Amino acid sequence: MAGLALVLDLFSGAQLSVVGVLWALGAMVGAASYFVISADESFGLPPMALAAGGLVVGTLVLGALGLLGVLPMTAGTAPAQYAVGEVSWWVPLLALGVVTAAIAYTTGIAAGRRLGSRLASFVALLEVVAAVGFAWLLLHELPGWIQLAGGLLVLVGVVGVKAGERTVVRVEPTI
Repeated sequence: MAGLALVLDLFSGAQLSVVGVLWALGAMVGAASYFVISADESFGLPPMALAAGGLVVGTLVLGALGLLGVLPMTAGTAPAQYAVGEVSWWVPLLALGVVTAAIAYTTGIAAGRRLGSRLASFVALLEVVAAVGFAWLLLHELPGWIQLAGGLLVLVGVVGVKAGERTVVRVEPTI
């Protein structure tokens, strides 16, 4: 938790938003549910079906909120500007759909089933570290020493969780 606080640079004088905290709590419940459900193979649900179901439900909820005017939505077709240059509007849209949704969810669910929900949730904290790295590469937003120290703490936390896992020995009955 300390690593995430440093990576997000929460101590730089940022203002606390009650609405933001409530959204974060909702996201936390959703993330915890995701890791528990995706790591449980007893459902017999393939990773692709689980990911697709979640994405369809998310799309319907966001679409309904947009139609009701609760969530403002706009779209444009202007080229996207990155540190390395300009790309057509559909390139980041395609990347968001394929890379950050389809591939990320299916491989994440498959990994969660192999790692277990506890370790998978800590490994997923590396997403924040990766986001800082990509902001550095794509947008030239250089992380400060506090963010780098936070990323190191996240990595230490992942290693600590893995090292602290209990080994379960299953004894098979002999017939």
